[in-house]
Amino acid sequence: LRAACGWEDSTPIPVVTHWWPCFIEWFKLCSEELKRMDMIKVDSDGKIRCDNVEAYTLKFAETITEAKAVLVGEELPSDVQDEVYIIDEFDPDIPTFSILVNEDDLWDWDSGIYVMGPNASGDYPHFGANFWQPWSRFARMQIFDAEGTLQLRENMDLEIHGGWSRAEPQRSFRLDFKNEYTGNLEWPLFPDKPESVTFNNINLRNGGQHSWATKMQDALINRLAMRTHVVAGAWQPAHLYLNGEYWGLYGAREKYDEHSIAYDYDVSTDDVDLIGPQGALAGSDDAFFTDINVLQSTSTMSSSFLAVFESLFDVDNYIDYFVFETYIQNMDWMGIAWGLNNTKVFRPSAEGRWTYLLYDTDAGFGFFGGSIYDNYIESARSPGFPSVHSELFDHVLNNAPFRRRFINRYADLVNTIFQPWAFSVETNIAVDAIETAMPHHINRWNSPQSMGSWLNSINAMVTHNLSRVTTSRDHLMQSFNLPNAYECTLDAVPAMAGLVRINTITPGPLPWDGIYFENVPVEIEAVAQPGYLFEKWETNQHIASGEMEQFSKLNTIPLFTDDLYQAHFIPCPEDASATIEAGDAGLSVTTSNVPYADSIAWHVDGVTVGLGTGWWPEFSGNYSATVFFDGCSVTAGETYVEGLGTMAVEAVEASRPTIYPNPAQARAFIQVQPGATVHAFSAHGELVQTTTAGADGVATLDLRNWPEGIYIVHSGPIREKLIVQRGG
Repeated sequence: LRAACGWEDSTPIPVVTHWWPCFIEWFKLCSEELKRMDMIKVDSDGKIRCDNVEAYTLKFAETITEAKAVLVGEELPSDVQDEVYIIDEFDPDIPTFSILVNEDDLWDWDSGIYVMGPNASGDYPHFGANFWQPWSRFARMQIFDAEGTLQLRENMDLEIHGGWSRAEPQRSFRLDFKNEYTGNLEWPLFPDKPESVTFNNINLRNGGQHSWATKMQDALINRLAMRTHVVAGAWQPAHLYLNGEYWGLYGAREKYDEHSIAYDYDVSTDDVDLIGPQGALAGSDDAFFTDINVLQSTSTMSSSFLAVFESLFDVDNYIDYFVFETYIQNMDWMGIAWGLNNTKVFRPSAEGRWTYLLYDTDAGFGFFGGSIYDNYIESARSPGFPSVHSELFDHVLNNAPFRRRFINRYADLVNTIFQPWAFSVETNIAVDAIETAMPHHINRWNSPQSMGSWLNSINAMVTHNLSRVTTSRDHLMQSFNLPNAYECTLDAVPAMAGLVRINTITPGPLPWDGIYFENVPVEIEAVAQPGYLFEKWETNQHIASGEMEQFSKLNTIPLFTDDLYQAHFIPCPEDASATIEAGDAGLSVTTSNVPYADSIAWHVDGVTVGLGTGWWPEFSGNYSATVFFDGCSVTAGETYVEGLGTMAVEAVEASRPTIYPNPAQARAFIQVQPGATVHAFSAHGELVQTTTAGADGVATLDLRNWPEGIYIVHSGPIREKLIVQRGG
């Protein structure tokens, strides 16, 4: 085409400006590269002509115009330049999307993606309709921020998105940004995830099944979940103009697929395995089913079961995911009311662990008619339509350590983010984000029917949560045969001197109380603020019974009654001191008037080089160490130390310690002389762990909290490499 027409380069994109009155009749099209500037009048048919330049408006309305410049005989046509003018409309306080697409691609009866089409069923949700087809159409988009300032221009593919909500008059869209067009969307769209600035695709969601109700229940639940270990999609409410016509309020949402997972975990999309209800969506599901079989064939009575589970699954994510889904009583999940739906799991790479994705929670909080009395822990363990997901959940809950962890984390979340006051605060934030937009949306779609109807839907959701707190605790007690629930009250004296952690949360303000359970011991720890040191716990019934150590800041406590756990703190000691000593295992620290050391930071020539109870001085220099204990610290003065060189592995085969397994995941066993001391150092020289071999000559290293990498195991003069590797 270039050769036939004699075109060499593309004509520069025109710059469109407007004269008063607001572009209705006149436009000035100009380009710095063009030799002339023409005043052009728009004809009634939308076609613009002059001697050397042509421009076309595909839709001429009071909101948009599109222009294309063509320099006849010399250059290819330019890209299309879109300009959006929103006239006599409301002032937005949230971002605005403007999408331009060929009218036939939307409305043609046979090929338009938005219409029923010739094959639609007459019954809701009209399966067979055009909007149920996996069709995409080319479109152009502009994004304006909340102040109305243009931020982005993008070319993309446009698709209809969603499940049954596709049948609603206001349909959801998927925006697919492809390299063949303008590439990924690059803009911090979601305030809740400012670190996410690159998107291969996003969804503009109509609110799903809540399009006629709250408009934002799923967004609210996902925002709550993002404060936990759950992987959930961020939300940004936005207005949409479709071909110049106001199309209502939408929720811009992250679409979690192999592209977003690859971006978040810094891997290639080819590395990602993503599995949906019907099988692999990206990569393969072979490894998932293999790992499921490993867990199902491992006895839950085995002491290694939880370690195996943690090596294959992100267990913190697993727990929080099942807590959320069962607490909100999501009927449209896990095959509870019908076939398996809204269940996705992924691993970022072969070295990663399986992680669950939370999405589409519209059917939660009784929206499809469920009752607060329905026990969804039991429903998820034995749904009407079982799957490997429900079977695994039922299996892992038979493991006592996991079960205790699950119950306590459930209680932690019910005691915090699901508390009525906390839930209402988050609900009000979401309501405030869209309240000014709702009258305009209702005027456009009459869905919900009125502001009053919308607010009633939100109040119903809040009221359901208020009642759900109590029944969720009842269901824990029923499912796990827990005899009693007790109130734990946490406090600190002096008031600002410290905090108290219980299990996975450090709540406040103090005093604070939460409900926990008999036969499920809780972990309680005093946490000093800077300048203070833990002294003791106020005497309570658990101390009097011997179930709690009064002078230990960390306790695991079997509950038998309501009780107060009040931590006492004192100012840091002024006469604490520390000195550095050199020995066979490198450098160590001795202290005076320091009751215990939480951590020790090592410095060489004033530069911090790492943390550890000891340090191997590879290089000569002035060494110092800072000992941290509670909110206090003391620094050992600088000591010049001659470097001992690299901690190389000795080539002494006969006396080399035997390490197995190696590489290791959760534990490693070291075969040395009976009673021998074994030190483990990181590759940077940090002393990670010291242990002693038993009478059988075996020392055990607990590796569960060690980062992956190479470590040096040191026993006497002999050193050996240990590799810590997960998932291998």
